[in-house]
Amino acid sequence: MIHKRIACSEELLNSFFPEKIAATVEDKKPFVYGAVDEESGDLVGACLFTVADNRTKTAIMHYCIVKDGFRREDIGSALVETAMKSLSKAGIKYVVYREISDNSLSLLESLRFATACDFLPGTGEEWLLYYSTSKLLSRLSVLEKNCVSQKIDKVKNTKDERVYSFNRETTDSLFRINAADFDPKLSNFYVEDGKIMAACLVRNETKQALINDIYISPRVNDINAYTSLMCSCVMTILRDPNIAEICIQAVGIERLQEIRRLLGDEREGYQAIDMVRYL
Repeated sequence: MIHKRIACSEELLNSFFPEKIAATVEDKKPFVYGAVDEESGDLVGACLFTVADNRTKTAIMHYCIVKDGFRREDIGSALVETAMKSLSKAGIKYVVYREISDNSLSLLESLRFATACDFLPGTGEEWLLYYSTSKLLSRLSVLEKNCVSQKIDKVKNTKDERVYSFNRETTDSLFRINAADFDPKLSNFYVEDGKIMAACLVRNETKQALINDIYISPRVNDINAYTSLMCSCVMTILRDPNIAEICIQAVGIERLQEIRRLLGDEREGYQAIDMVRYL
């Protein structure tokens, strides 16, 4: 079996990987490491990666698949090791593996595979929660009541000196504020003494707003920072008549419970695993 990086064509993406995975990476310059059968020359396994936008020196492993008839031969593990060595030589320091599913058995199998490949727990328990904006309008009074911080502000773009200072000075090597990660009209920041101390990054994806898990610096003492940022962002989104749905990433059971307290039960939700391997 030969393990190597292979050309990532649109045909390969659509024929080898699940449709939802291919759609996730199609605009992000994906690259693939493949396992090729030496006798037939057929591709029997593949790992799909992209370079992370908001994490320095970080790659994301989106999917690893081995064809039926070749499984349980450690092909997937060997393929991951080949990819890790290559990525390390290219200067990558972290590889993140994420999977989202409503099938707990599928998540468990993925967790076992990632653990066997030396991935470690990353952000902990994670959920993606979907809300209809029309239904959330009834929660405006709750949102207004809980948006109590006076330190919520916006930035026009990444040329803002506060963004530059944050990216230069933050000790969290896995979080950066990049232009591709947020819509400045919808995103909000917690600013203290002219410095960004917390960030709620929102992306506008054609009628859907995506709220990333809120980053909060360990130096923030305001227990209302998370709640205020979430409320201010949701209220901003609700003012945009073109957005019909909000998807919120929640990491940790406390944040999950807080979102449900503020917004009520989600229309649809999925649990996820988020793991990291240090190279």
